[in-house]
Amino acid sequence: MRLITRADASLVGGLIASALILFHQPLRSVLDAAREIEGQYHLDLLPALIVLGSVFIYHLYGKRQQWQAEVVRAKEQARHYRLRTEELEALVFLARTLSSALDHQALRDAVVRGLPPFSGERPLWVLIKERGQWEMLAIDPITEHERPRDVLENIAERVLSGAAFEMNAPCEGLIIESTLCFPLVVGSTAVGVMGIGYSSQDLDPPSRRALGVAASTLSVAVRNVHLLIETRELSIYDSLTGCLVRKPGMAALEMELRRARRSNQPLSVLMIDVDQFKEVNDEYGHLCGDLVLSAIGTQLREKLRTTDHKCRYGGDEFVVVLPGTSSDGAERVAATLQTAIQTELVEHNGQRIPVTVSIGIACSVPGDLDPKAVLHRADQALYRQKADRRSQGAGSNPVSQQETSSRSEVDARHGTLAHHA
Repeated sequence: MRLITRADASLVGGLIASALILFHQPLRSVLDAAREIEGQYHLDLLPALIVLGSVFIYHLYGKRQQWQAEVVRAKEQARHYRLRTEELEALVFLARTLSSALDHQALRDAVVRGLPPFSGERPLWVLIKERGQWEMLAIDPITEHERPRDVLENIAERVLSGAAFEMNAPCEGLIIESTLCFPLVVGSTAVGVMGIGYSSQDLDPPSRRALGVAASTLSVAVRNVHLLIETRELSIYDSLTGCLVRKPGMAALEMELRRARRSNQPLSVLMIDVDQFKEVNDEYGHLCGDLVLSAIGTQLREKLRTTDHKCRYGGDEFVVVLPGTSSDGAERVAATLQTAIQTELVEHNGQRIPVTVSIGIACSVPGDLDPKAVLHRADQALYRQKADRRSQGAGSNPVSQQETSSRSEVDARHGTLAHHA
């Protein structure tokens, strides 16, 4: 803090004038003594003193200017170090929040929390690419209002298709349509694009480089989340049919049984088995058998609701859980599936292979919470249907709805059979 400022000039002038008046007599005596010395020794003492004093004052002025310049440089350097420290802290926070993201929602929350220290008040958006489609991970309200989604996707496509991306993209980003864009790249794989509202006046090179480092950190996090989701799906979904594997399928059935009990809503379960699947494998090979199972999985996904749970129970057996569906509704669903699967002929080595399935239906009863009991009833209904078909012969007509309803009271309550149409 300076003790004397420009506002104190008049005060300083008054103090100097007062000092001259106060020490007028002593100064006169000094000057007289200097003149006597000059006359006695033939010296020009006063001019020499004046020159020496002027040079000394000029030297002090130069030192003062140098000191002020060093102070300015020190302040700028301190500001630079402070900004870099803040950026480093922001990067650590961003990396920590991103490392805990296990899905897209957690990744979105991490971006919303971790990127503003780098973008400040500038517009910000992040698009990620998954399975060839763009998905908006984060966007500020102003950009969302002013720039349509297709415009941002077009910018992202231009970023990823440009020559700069092929050269691993500079860490300071690419400027497209007043937007500073950073490709989100891991190795040679592009996973998205981050865009920041750009102005050359408020983004210096160090800030752009910090944004580039943040984009690199985000790239790794996005790729990790994609890999985690893919791994999770492989452990939950059967890669051949796209249906749930057995364990999560049974968990879904147990969950729906509990929900049906709380809400007092009906619940039906279909047990599906491919007819003569062993003969298909023996005659046409296991690759053809895989094509049959894949075709059935496709029909289940296309014909059933998204709220219905499709599960590959094992081998050529499938289980379908139909929440909120009574026995009549389950019979209609089973008939629809049988018709769709029979219509869908599987082609293998130029041959069209007909596929038929048998379906057993079981409905939950009040207080039913045991998935195994429900599946047992559906399995019994399935085997009764297969036994009926064997006893009636291959050319016999399917059992009608009236014949199905004439079963025993236990069958009507616990398991109904849907025959191949």
